[in-house]
Amino acid sequence: MSRTRRVLVIDDDRLLCELVRTTFELEGFDVDTAYDVIEAERVLVESRPDAILLDIGLPGIDGIFYLERLRETPQTSKIPIVAISGSDEAGRAARGAGAQAFMRKPFSPLELIALVSPLIRENGFGELEPRNDVVDAADLNRLIEIGRRQHQLLTEAYAQTVAVL
Repeated sequence: MSRTRRVLVIDDDRLLCELVRTTFELEGFDVDTAYDVIEAERVLVESRPDAILLDIGLPGIDGIFYLERLRETPQTSKIPIVAISGSDEAGRAARGAGAQAFMRKPFSPLELIALVSPLIRENGFGELEPRNDVVDAADLNRLIEIGRRQHQLLTEAYAQTVAVL
């Protein structure tokens, strides 16, 4: 029997975290979020994720420094880590520090799932159920729901931006 896959998202952008959470939850993942390194450490003490999505541009402690720390710690050294940044230079630095993959902002959450799922499978984390490449009605409905939720979150972000202006 397979267990639910768990992902930890570490990013100070709360709307991005919510978008990633919604997308991954619709795919059957449990998602924990942390908006800074201190919060991430609390989450890691409580549970071990199958993958970590780490923003390189975190406030306070640098994301590259934290990535190196995660690689040096026995409990997190083997967990697949996907670095996220708006800079290709940060991506190269993240790979050098031990990230298995890099995703440049802005990105599609669906592309992120397509990147994370094989990393979890390759590293033996979280038993994944085999999936067919054929899109059935359930897959189509799930993709429509993801798109709808992404649109809703984007509309909310626009409204918040206008309100601030």
